[in-house]
Amino acid sequence: TENQINGKRQLEFLSIYPNPATDYISIDNTQFNPLNAIMIFDQNGIALKRLDDLKISVITYKFKIEDLRAGIYFIKLRYADHSIVLKKFIKI
Repeated sequence: TENQINGKRQLEFLSIYPNPATDYISIDNTQFNPLNAIMIFDQNGIALKRLDDLKISVITYKFKIEDLRAGIYFIKLRYADHSIVLKKFIKI
């Protein structure tokens, strides 16, 4: 599939799993571009979790979501090159 990244269509380089998830989600970053921030939003656009000033350059990163209620959420990832990716996931 394709994603909208900074107004340009590019091949998808990111996967988030498991989806649906219970305690954590894994973020596979095959772009090899360091991840600077992770934000979780609910369906109303309210920011619920935020990690800033990251310099994560591992391929797989686990993010805890055990404190979220069951529902649909969006994860926003900001990279060192200022690109932004938005993905949807389900918490059960």
